[in-house]
Amino acid sequence: MAAPVNPVPIARVRRAVRALNGLSRGGDPLSIVQGGKGDGIAMSMAPIRFLALVLAVCVVAAPGPARAGGFLGTYEDLPLAPGLTEIEGAGVSFDSPNGRIVEAYARGKVAVAEILRFYAATLPQLGWTRESDVVYRREAEVLRLGPATDRGGVTIHFAVSPE
Repeated sequence: MAAPVNPVPIARVRRAVRALNGLSRGGDPLSIVQGGKGDGIAMSMAPIRFLALVLAVCVVAAPGPARAGGFLGTYEDLPLAPGLTEIEGAGVSFDSPNGRIVEAYARGKVAVAEILRFYAATLPQLGWTRESDVVYRREAEVLRLGPATDRGGVTIHFAVSPE
């Protein structure tokens, strides 16, 4: 037969909780729960809820097979117009002796005029100079936008090459 367990006096538990609360850096303190079949110490659920929220955000924000919004994966400083999703695996990027060569594709159900307006407003803020609706220059690079429409929407071909 097992020896009876001596319960810890509640005054000793309260002193321990006060000491732990003095060491905490904010947040919800420990609390003493009394009632039912015994006394014990319970910790606030706030830290656990916070960790669950952080985990949920990480799962939702994890990159998937295609990028929607943000910037192109093959050319990190070229933004994607709202409504476009980069077609992963369709682009290429490499450096040549004359400069960088990048080709990428994005697709969406957005009017071509809206896409071109987005790039006309956004690219100059990133240092690109507009030469036409579909041609921009920055330093020694040229960016050409090649929109093509079909029944499924629009596909934009991004081509960056040296001058």
